[in-house]
Amino acid sequence: MAVYNFGASGWSKTGPEGHRIAKAFRDSPSLRPCFVSIYADCYATARQKASVETGLPLEIFPQEAPFPPEAALDTGFLPD
Repeated sequence: MAVYNFGASGWSKTGPEGHRIAKAFRDSPSLRPCFVSIYADCYATARQKASVETGLPLEIFPQEAPFPPEAALDTGFLPD
């Protein structure tokens, strides 16, 4: 199986979405438990989108999110 290094540039393209989500949680903290409960489904959708946008096979993206929901909500988080 090939290993790809996507780097921070591709990851950083999701930044604006993360900021919108963070603002929504600040405005309505009751939404946070909803996000945690749908996190796996959101990741599955993002995985498919990443495959289409990059032209890379779906199988190279981890089937399960490689980090917890809290990291996904951290607008300063960058994976190793």
